Amino acid sequence: MTADSILRHYLIPCFGEMPLAAIKSEAVQRMVSSLIEREPKLSTATIRLVCGTLSGVFTRAKRWEYPVAFNRSDLILPKARKSTRLKFFTLEETLRIIEAAGPFYV
Repeated sequence: MTADSILRHYLIPCFGEMPLAAIKSEAVQRMVSSLIEREPKLSTATIRLVCGTLSGVFTRAKRWEYPVAFNRSDLILPKARKSTRLKFFTLEETLRIIEAAGPFYV
């Protein structure tokens, strides 16, 4: 997932046009909690990536001397969940992949 995708799908819908100085750690924690509740299938890694992207935005803002009130170390992030099942393509999915590959596969 790219930073642009994270911004469009998670950060802008949550914080919109808020000034950076108005986004405090408490608001980011609410966003994390909201992501966990709204999208239970969202991986822990993705949630951490969203927070990392936001942290990168704030790091850059600090370098450019914008006022920033967010500190990533204040966040309580979900612990990584271990997958209990292995993921394999079904026969139908495998056949669709082979068909989509066209003559280059053969």
